[in-house]
Amino acid sequence: MKLDPYEELIEKATATLDSGDLDDIVHEIKSGEAASINNQGIDVQLEYIEESLGKEETAKLLKGLIEGEY
Repeated sequence: MKLDPYEELIEKATATLDSGDLDDIVHEIKSGEAASINNQGIDVQLEYIEESLGKEETAKLLKGLIEGEY
């Protein structure tokens, strides 16, 4: 079965690149995502943090921020 051009490119990238070659690209993408979240305000930031860390870890972080530990 012949691969489509994109799948061929993915195979070639996998064979010739390592994860370090993509670090900057991934960082730029995630940095843009973080900026977007931050620009939407505290409610969206809190929602993102809770989705990422869960309620327990979010509560620990918030308590630390409120009490000046961070």
